[in-house]
Amino acid sequence: MKTSCNKTSKTIKSLLLIATALTSTNTLALKLNLADVSSGYSNCEVRQSSLDATFYTTIKYNHAKGRTGPHRFVSRALLVYLYDANGNPNNVLVKRVSLNDVPTNGGDAGDYKIYYNLSNVFPWMDEEAVIARAAVTVEKSKLAQWPAISIRAGNYTTSDDVGDTTGSAYISLNGNNSNCKLITDPTLPPPPEKDISISVTAPDWDLGELPVGENIKTFTDTKDQLCFHYQPDAVSSEYFVIDADNKNGTANNHYVLRNVTDSSQTIPYRLTLNDGRNTPLLLPNTGNEQLKLDSSGRTCFSPTFRTSVIKTTKKGDYTDVLNFTIKTRS
Repeated sequence: MKTSCNKTSKTIKSLLLIATALTSTNTLALKLNLADVSSGYSNCEVRQSSLDATFYTTIKYNHAKGRTGPHRFVSRALLVYLYDANGNPNNVLVKRVSLNDVPTNGGDAGDYKIYYNLSNVFPWMDEEAVIARAAVTVEKSKLAQWPAISIRAGNYTTSDDVGDTTGSAYISLNGNNSNCKLITDPTLPPPPEKDISISVTAPDWDLGELPVGENIKTFTDTKDQLCFHYQPDAVSSEYFVIDADNKNGTANNHYVLRNVTDSSQTIPYRLTLNDGRNTPLLLPNTGNEQLKLDSSGRTCFSPTFRTSVIKTTKKGDYTDVLNFTIKTRS
């Protein structure tokens, strides 16, 4: 009887897109007032080309009335925060900003960049409650020190700027942004998510002949280990969930070996992975148990298979294929 494991790799990366053209800026820095400019952010994502990254979020703008302070409404706005290596907001200009693919045509610089549109175009000039898709394109070279930005809804007025009191959508260049991480103070960002690339190497495991009853087979040779390879600094602060699905499916939380000539004949089994450091991991990992990877850049597991053969099991060759997955803790 044999089992084999596909070699897979897991890479947390991003994609690509385009927004629209940008504008002029001036250096007039006004006071930032806060109001409930929006009722939420959703559908955050990042799309990448070789040189640029475009950050997206959908904003539910509230009616502008009563949310401009003592000043007159001029335009919807986006406050965009980029950061230096220490997470401090900097004065770096972005490449393009748009709402519903309509580009900005103005911008002011301060601790943040506020972008607006002074033309009579939707949705920038709409004072009514409106849902708009924001897009901010940044040269990737400007994200090298801190690969994340904040996008905050705002109202542009005849005087002081108005920012969303709930904070901003904080979007990392790398990682899962679909749930839109919100931060109440975009001048104090959390560390951005890391770009984690992990490759997996696994052998074909031959369980040999299995007698009737419960059987345990442990592979201890280096050549028989399941190994994960990665950059050490990328995983140092992360916990990971390792699991596997399989070709033949499961029954009662057990994988299944299936007879190659008679698919009705099966042998249930479970797999335990032991790296000598963490608590041995039992697969299927129905409880999403987590573990730390070794700081050396390589973590290898010795596998133990536990099978159960009943008297009525037909003789023959039994196989299965395991597909290992690894992901960061949600």
